[in-house]
Amino acid sequence: MVLVMAASALTVAGLATATTVAGASATQMTLTASNYAPIVNQPVTFKATLTSGGKAIPERITIYHYLNGKRYNDITAYSTLTFAVKFTTPGIRMYYATFAGNGAYKASTSSKVTVTVRVATSLNVYVPPVWYGYGLIPSPEESAVTQGQPYAVVEYAIHAADGTWPCGAANFYIDGQAAGGSLTINHAPLNDVSFGCPAGSSGGSGELILHSADIAALSVGTHTLLIKYPGNSRYAPSQFTAQFVVVAS
Repeated sequence: MVLVMAASALTVAGLATATTVAGASATQMTLTASNYAPIVNQPVTFKATLTSGGKAIPERITIYHYLNGKRYNDITAYSTLTFAVKFTTPGIRMYYATFAGNGAYKASTSSKVTVTVRVATSLNVYVPPVWYGYGLIPSPEESAVTQGQPYAVVEYAIHAADGTWPCGAANFYIDGQAAGGSLTINHAPLNDVSFGCPAGSSGGSGELILHSADIAALSVGTHTLLIKYPGNSRYAPSQFTAQFVVVAS
């Protein structure tokens, strides 16, 4: 008579007790996400697949996640599980898929899938002589720079979809190269708008000053200005593109 000993294991945070019999088949749990860096209210689809010996098996699996140290069970189903969700708040969420095991198959848990949800942003930019809001691109003729003029100024403000004005610097490029001149940040308040950045931090607005030598280095004709806000753990990146004309003095 052969006595087979069964081992019971209680999985984390209240999943059912699982009993795995010696000799049960090994399993592999995989979890993927359609987007690992979505913005608020952008849908994300998770797919969990439980296999044994390279073939999907119809067993009960659960997708769960952690947010701010607290666990939330999202959905439980069988075999290949697809789960779609829209996140209404920003934050870093860590997702897992797990199978508790049974008499035929051993328990398994997927690797961690980290999803960083951020707030969408846009750049409000002053390309003289006009303010262009939230990605509206001016025509080159509306923003002319004359060789020999002492300086030209481009100002920006970062706006977020939740109504806040994120802190942080933007990066300027002209014709694909880092722009010359001098960049000033922490320029709030700009046009009587207070951005609420902590004292000493980079502001949610700023300006690029192209001095006469910087302007002289640009050929006569049309050039492309690109402004990029890199984003951070709460705010998504964004960019603004405009064209301007350099004319002879």
